[in-house]
Amino acid sequence: RALAEKICSGALVIGTKGLISRLCIAACSLLDRHGIPVLNYVTNEGLLQFSVHLAKTPSLQMVPGRRGVELLVAAGVPRESIRAVGYLLDTKTPRPLSGDASAVTPSIGILINHGGEEYWPLIEAAAARGSSLRVSVICVSSDAIRDRILKVAPRHWRVMDRLAAGDYQRELAMVARSLHPLMICKAGPNTVLECLAAGVPVLALQSGLPQEDWVAQMLLTARGGLVGEEPERLAHIFNDWLDTPSKLAAMKRDGMAYVEALRRDTASAKGIVEVVEQFLSRRGLTCEKEFSTSPTYSSN
Repeated sequence: RALAEKICSGALVIGTKGLISRLCIAACSLLDRHGIPVLNYVTNEGLLQFSVHLAKTPSLQMVPGRRGVELLVAAGVPRESIRAVGYLLDTKTPRPLSGDASAVTPSIGILINHGGEEYWPLIEAAAARGSSLRVSVICVSSDAIRDRILKVAPRHWRVMDRLAAGDYQRELAMVARSLHPLMICKAGPNTVLECLAAGVPVLALQSGLPQEDWVAQMLLTARGGLVGEEPERLAHIFNDWLDTPSKLAAMKRDGMAYVEALRRDTASAKGIVEVVEQFLSRRGLTCEKEFSTSPTYSSN
């Protein structure tokens, strides 16, 4: 009951998954506070394939794009109660300077925020290329994996164990400056889309989360990279791409074009802050404009 009191302490409640929104609605019902609206915000549209995350009774549903809208409509949610609020992409793509020789050097980002051991064949493949690559490793999941990387990494590698949101954006921008960049990471939809938006192709390991299985098809559609399950096979693909830099250049171009198409598709959509503001305004209320769209990667 104490938790329900905390949930229902504001003018409205926003649940970040269907299950969370359903629990928030139950909390309002428990306290007989049916007048408190609950908004359902789905950041990963892959969750909508699971009935537990299909919350049909919130006052408003917010999804990133058209795919989420159609999934909710197919589940019986009235279209008029759904808003596409766009994708949370906060990346400005740096352009290599004309004649900048360093832009030709492949630049690799390795983001290890879940697991670690499965990355090892890819780390060894990158280390074997010595000084021919610029490499930034963000390892926040395991001190042991980070220490192991430091033992095999060439001296010029940048290896970090935590990174604030703004620093992550700067690191991604550094990778993106190359004409032949690549990010090695898990197949999380927001991470992948943010990389493509920056002009960084993605070689991703399956995350193991069923709600993220759709990312593999998205990357194929975008022609911006690949998702795989076998690290040894991915290491072979990594070497093939580095040996054929024109492939990375094409994926860089195609991935950016895919994200731009997504943005055009939701260009007329109001962002989440504006949608919430309008929702509250109809009830004679206002909200503070404090909202962050960037992830924070930290070992804490």
